[in-house]
Amino acid sequence: MNKTILCIIRASTVNQETESQKKELVEFCKTKGFVEDEMLFIEVAGASARKLNKEYLQMLDDIKSTILTTPTIKTVALWHLNRLGRVKKCLTDMENFLVENQIQLYVKNGFDMPLLDANGKETLGASIAFSVYSAMVEEETKEMFAKMKRGKDRNREQGIYVGGQLKYGYSIGETKHLIINEDEAAIVRLIYELYATGKYSIYKLVDELNSRGVTKKGQHITFNIVRNCLADESYYSGKLPLIDKELYDKCAALKEETIAIKRTKESRNVNFAVGLLKCHCGSNYVNMDRSYTCYGKVKANRLKQDDVCVSPNIRRDVMDGLLWLVTKRLHQSFLMAKDSVNIAEYKEKENILKLKLSTVDKEIAAIGERLVVVEDDYYIEGKMTEAQFNKRSEALRAKQLQAKSQLANLKNELGEVAKMIEQLELPANDKYLESILMMELDTEEYEDRKKIKDIMFQHIDRVSLREFKEGKHTCIEITIVAKTGASFVFVYDTWLNCHRKEECCIFYEGKPLYSKDGAFTTLMKDVMDDIEQKAGLPILSNEELGIAAKHHIDRELGIAADEVVNYRFTPDIIAVKEELDNPVIKAGLKANYSLDDEAIAFISRSADTFSVGTPTEEIAEIVNTLKDAGIIEQTENVDVPNVTLGYGVKF
Repeated sequence: MNKTILCIIRASTVNQETESQKKELVEFCKTKGFVEDEMLFIEVAGASARKLNKEYLQMLDDIKSTILTTPTIKTVALWHLNRLGRVKKCLTDMENFLVENQIQLYVKNGFDMPLLDANGKETLGASIAFSVYSAMVEEETKEMFAKMKRGKDRNREQGIYVGGQLKYGYSIGETKHLIINEDEAAIVRLIYELYATGKYSIYKLVDELNSRGVTKKGQHITFNIVRNCLADESYYSGKLPLIDKELYDKCAALKEETIAIKRTKESRNVNFAVGLLKCHCGSNYVNMDRSYTCYGKVKANRLKQDDVCVSPNIRRDVMDGLLWLVTKRLHQSFLMAKDSVNIAEYKEKENILKLKLSTVDKEIAAIGERLVVVEDDYYIEGKMTEAQFNKRSEALRAKQLQAKSQLANLKNELGEVAKMIEQLELPANDKYLESILMMELDTEEYEDRKKIKDIMFQHIDRVSLREFKEGKHTCIEITIVAKTGASFVFVYDTWLNCHRKEECCIFYEGKPLYSKDGAFTTLMKDVMDDIEQKAGLPILSNEELGIAAKHHIDRELGIAADEVVNYRFTPDIIAVKEELDNPVIKAGLKANYSLDDEAIAFISRSADTFSVGTPTEEIAEIVNTLKDAGIIEQTENVDVPNVTLGYGVKF
C-alpha cells in the first residue's frame, strides 16, 4: 500500500520516551481516515528545536526530501505543533514549504484546524491561526525554560544536584544533595595551598602534583584542571565551601602578579609558524599531525561543510626551519645595528633593575624580621595560639618565597642586559661574531623554542603560502615578510621531497638552498650570502672572522689575544677524530701515540683548530702530551671560526 501521510515523531534528548507520542499520533491519524499501513514515520531523538542542533536541522531536511521524493504523500501529521519546531521562524519556513507543495497538515495538539482547504490552498484563517500558534509555541518554550532555570537555581542554592558535570570535590548524597568528597576535596585544598606559597606557576604546579602521584579520577593532573580549580569562586562561596576566602584571594593575587607561560592549543609544543602563518581565507594556520594546516579547512571538515579552503598544508619541520633561518639573520642584523642611543637605553634599564633588586632585597629582609617577631610572640611571649601562629607564619613564608622568586628573575634579567650592553659596545666584526654566538639556541629544547618564537614575533610580520604546479611537480611558494619590509621567498618542491630524497627540495630565488652528501646537509654559501645581505648583515671573510674569534677569546679568558697559542691537529688525526666512537680506531690511536683516555676525549671534543690561553694544569698536561706525540702543530693564524675555548667548547 502506498504511503500517503508522513508522521513526525521528535524528542529533544536521546533519553526521552517517544512510544506514547507515536501511539497517540497513530490513533489521531485514524480519525482522519488513514490506516496504519499508509503511514510513513520520521522518528528523531536528540533533535533540539530550541538549540537548532544538527539533528534537528537534519530532521527538517529529511521531511522536505521525503515529501519531494514520495509523490503519494500529501499529508503531514504532528502530535503537537512544537514537534515541528519551537522557533517561530523555523515553523513559518516549514509552513511555506508545505503550502508551496500543497501538503495538508494535521496537528493533534496546538493547531486544531487543517492548513489547506479542499482546493489545496491555504485559507486566510489558517494562515493567521498558524502564525498565532507558532508565536504561542515560541513564548511557551521561553517560559518553560525560564521556569526550569529558576528551579535549578533554587535547587543549586539549597545544595541539591541539578544535573550536568559534577564539580570536582563533591559527590551526590542519598537525598540528591551535594556532599563533600573528602578525597577529592583534599586535592582541591592541596592545589590552593601549594599555589599560595608562590613557589609554583600553574605549569610547575601541574608537574609537582603529577610527581606526587596525584590524579583526578585516575587521570593525570592537567593545566586546565589546575587553572579551572584556581578560578572557581564557588570553592569558597558555595553552599559547601572547601577553602576560605583568604586562601582564594591570595591565589588570585598571585595569578595577577605572575607572568605565566602562554600556551595555546599547541599544548607543550612551541610551533613557530602559529600566529605568523596566515591563509588567504583569513584563518590562521595550526599544527595538525606535524604539518601546518589552515584552521578554516580544519573547521569546515569537522562540520562537514562543502565550502572547504583549498590552501596547501606544509610540513612543520620545513616551515619552522625556514622561519628560524631567516629570523636568525634578521636578529643578528638587529643586534649589530644598535647605536649609542640604544646603549644608553640599556644602561638606564640596568639602573632600574638594580633599583628593583635593592627594593626586593629590603622586602625579603623585612619579611625575615617579621617572621622573627611572630616566632617570639608565639614561643616566648605566648601572645597567640598555635593556629594563629601557623596562619601568620605560613602567610609570611609565602610572601618570602614569592619575593625570592622575583629576586632570581630580576638577577637573570640584569645578567641579560649586561651581556647586551657588552655586545653593543663591540667593534662591527666582533658584533657579528657575538651575534652568531647569541643566536646558538637549540630548536629541540622547549625553553629555547620559546625564546626563538619571541624573537620571531619581534622581526617577522607575516608568512603566506601559495601552491602551484610546475610540470608534474607540486610546489609551495613560502613568502616570509620581515617587519623591515624585506621579503624572503622560498619554493618547497613536494614532488622532490617524496621521490628524490637525496636531492635538495627547497629553493631560494631559483637556487638550491642546500646540498646533500649522504647523511650530511650543507647550506649553499652563495644562497646564504644573498639571504644575509637582504637581512642587512655584512659578508665577512674567514680571516676577519678569525680575528673576531681571537677577540672573543680575549674577553672570555681575560687575557690578551697575543697570549693565545693556536694549534691545529695534523691531517691524519683530523681524518679519524670524528670516528673515535669506534673502539678499534680509538684503541689504535691510544697504542700508536701512547695516549690516555683524557687525551682521547680532548681530541674528540675539540675543533680541528683550537686556541689555548692560560690553561689549567690538566689542559696544559694534555696539550704537552699531544705536542710530544706529534699530532698537533702550532699555527700562526686561526683563519676559520671553528675555535675551541679551553676544553670542549666549540663555536
